[in-house]
Amino acid sequence: MISKFHRSFTIYSALLFVIVPAFSTPVLSAEGDEVSELERELRKSGDTKLTYSPDRKHLVEWRKFRSRTLKIWSVRDKRLVREFRVPGRPLAVAFRPDGLELIAADGEGNLEYLSTIRALNLQTGAKRTIGSCMGSIPSLCFSPDGSRIAAVANFNSIGAMVHRKDHPEKAWCGGQIRIWQMSDGKELLKVDLALPGLKDIQKKLTSAPVQADTGNALVAAYNTAVTKTVPVRLNFSSDGRQLIAVTVTGSVNVLDSRTGKNTQQAQHNAKPRYKLVPPQFGDGLVIGRYQYTHVDEEGKRRLTLDTYRPANVDSGVRLPMLVMYFGGGWINGRPGHFTPLAQAIARRGYVTVVPNYRLSGEASFPAAVHECKAAVRWTRKSAKLLKGDPDRIAVTGGSAGGHLAGFVAATNGLKEFEGMGDHRDVSSDIQAVIVMCGPMNFLNQTMKENIKRSQEKGQVHAVIRFLGASSAENRELYVKASPITHISQSMPPALFIDGELDSPRKRYIGTWKKMDELGIAHEFVLMKNGPHPFWNYEQWFEETVDSFDAFLSKQFRNADSARQ
Repeated sequence: MISKFHRSFTIYSALLFVIVPAFSTPVLSAEGDEVSELERELRKSGDTKLTYSPDRKHLVEWRKFRSRTLKIWSVRDKRLVREFRVPGRPLAVAFRPDGLELIAADGEGNLEYLSTIRALNLQTGAKRTIGSCMGSIPSLCFSPDGSRIAAVANFNSIGAMVHRKDHPEKAWCGGQIRIWQMSDGKELLKVDLALPGLKDIQKKLTSAPVQADTGNALVAAYNTAVTKTVPVRLNFSSDGRQLIAVTVTGSVNVLDSRTGKNTQQAQHNAKPRYKLVPPQFGDGLVIGRYQYTHVDEEGKRRLTLDTYRPANVDSGVRLPMLVMYFGGGWINGRPGHFTPLAQAIARRGYVTVVPNYRLSGEASFPAAVHECKAAVRWTRKSAKLLKGDPDRIAVTGGSAGGHLAGFVAATNGLKEFEGMGDHRDVSSDIQAVIVMCGPMNFLNQTMKENIKRSQEKGQVHAVIRFLGASSAENRELYVKASPITHISQSMPPALFIDGELDSPRKRYIGTWKKMDELGIAHEFVLMKNGPHPFWNYEQWFEETVDSFDAFLSKQFRNADSARQ
């Protein structure tokens, strides 16, 4: 049942990530898509909230709690199109899926309908209140067909009032969800979420006699427990029949969007709240940043990488080196996402190198591959500078970075993917590879299902953005971009690592078969209860570092023996 739950509601992971504290400011757009230049400029103010229109041609800007103004910008020419003022300070904004209507929810519980984006340049925007709640509205969403809108009324909504018989204390129930019909603003559904333990507290509060101090403690316990039921994100299922509410504590409630009743899946909790590993700069490491290549003929578009190595390295010692490619669906991400892991592995006696590479919003495949190979060439060329061994270089990556690592390994010895970057007189061959949750075949069944689910939701899958076409439009490109296509006896030994909750092994079935046929050594490590991406979280961090160290030590030790 749990696996079915995760398959049916892949949106959960994205929702839950929002409530996990990040260790640094992520380079993500407002919608998890590529970052526009306009968004980069607007985010400089620090407290700006942004929402794109469905066609991403417009961007709505507001400041939570600080202003009653909504600004609508043209993304292409960075022009301010219109400003609206709403009765209360806006907390959340949502577009109807077709982009025809914009709804703003404010801290006073109002839902304001504003003019359509398509009419912005033609007429003065209409504005009307379609509904209201008691309490602020931190989240709202449209149904897929745009006929309904759901909102959360936070904290102050009166779902249940609990009176002690000997004292006028009241306990308030937060987390009330309401659904309105967009055509006439008619309220269709109102439901209060509650934890099972609240009923016991409520029963004690309503029984007599209760001592004043005990009663106050019970009221406080009730209010504390209630806040844990408050949803922080809402979303409809793809067919609009269910409403998914993710609470502060990370639990998921799946409600029937017509009746408000919990479905069977609602009895399952969402993934636990994971704690990100923060970077630990300084102690015992030498840290550097270097330009490693340029990607245009004029040499103006330059790419850099970060390096980490132990500070106290004996003279004459040459450390094994590991080039690490960050993930993010080829559309997001930055080297800083791998900083904690790169530092931890460097402390084990390695030189770690984390390059930047162009994302798909700037350049599609094979640009990122060219840069990944250029980073290996720079690393080998700079081995003396880094106190590294040019004959012991491995690559690794997670998710999209796992694909890139697998591709670099599978194309050992092939000149076709070297690109036009720097140091082309140096080999990009590697001696080992570690793939974490990286797709090795863009045409396998798992990938096809993922792309299909995105298309059913009206979304463009990251692979299509990366390759610039669908498999129906250019199947040959999907074959070419799949590491499995290029595997030969030149491929080095490989370690594959998956989280247990992230379709383990499915990405590699054909890859392992081909490697076995060619006699290429490979290993697999499963991170128990591990999510995607497990390597960023404390629960699996040390095990990830241990797995890296054990595999690389063995491979490089074997390489040393072979050289001798």
